[in-house]
Amino acid sequence: MRRFFKTFFISLLLILILVAGLGAFAYFNGDLLQDILPKTDLDGQELTFVVLGVDSLDAGDQKGIRSDTIMVAKADFDSGTVKILSIPRDTRTYVKGKKDKINHAHSYGGVDMALESINALLDTDIKYYARVDYRAVEEMVDAIGGVDIYVPRRMEYSDPSVDFTVDLYEGQQVLDGQKAMEFLRWRKNNDYTAQYENGDVGRIESQQYFIKEFAKQVLQGKNILKMPKLINIFIDKVDTNIPVDDMLSGLNLARKINSDKIETYTLPGKGQYINQVSYFVYDETGMANTLIEMGLK
Repeated sequence: MRRFFKTFFISLLLILILVAGLGAFAYFNGDLLQDILPKTDLDGQELTFVVLGVDSLDAGDQKGIRSDTIMVAKADFDSGTVKILSIPRDTRTYVKGKKDKINHAHSYGGVDMALESINALLDTDIKYYARVDYRAVEEMVDAIGGVDIYVPRRMEYSDPSVDFTVDLYEGQQVLDGQKAMEFLRWRKNNDYTAQYENGDVGRIESQQYFIKEFAKQVLQGKNILKMPKLINIFIDKVDTNIPVDDMLSGLNLARKINSDKIETYTLPGKGQYINQVSYFVYDETGMANTLIEMGLK
């Protein structure tokens, strides 16, 4: 039970629920997942998929909703190594045949166009995806009683049009689900007294820090009894086309994985205004080197 708990949540909290975590769950509850997910055999010892963070999974085919978080995850089932590439949402690339922000692709054409645009940017052929409802993070944090992290600055922001507010003070503190979402989504104060110097890349770094701290804390023994609730959150808040047999293959990864085998990357580049619009302009050479290092090339 302890091994299952550890492997499930390391994978879940590092956005690898679909490779190892759900695979472990399927190991104990295979009949349920065999009924609701497609079946196939894993081609080789690796699995690569795109992770899209969205505001809600309640809106049908999801067109009209932008993907606020975009990642590419690659898992090596043999070594237990996991590599995660974060793509800034303002990355300038081709979407629907013209240059646009990559997070608009999901809004224009749902997950199909998002995959198409990501593959065109990276020159890859990734077929699998996982769409994660942000409410999953909020609910999981509340389920374990909060996450203890360091907030590096005073964070204040308010957007009444979407009923979103950030109100965090600097210092070490335990964040509940709502406060965790404020920490993860903050980019700047309304009065610009504080902001990430490198824009969305700074926010990505904060997200990566949060994920690692979350993973350490969720593995505490007291959280074992909370496992059924966390599994239900996953089922309700994640949409994926990764076949169940591929997830089951992740059991080997789940047994081997630990925080030392998780490597995070960010698409190289810098912020730039083009025609008075703020974009993240990727560095072609840096991107090529990153993809080679990740084994995507």
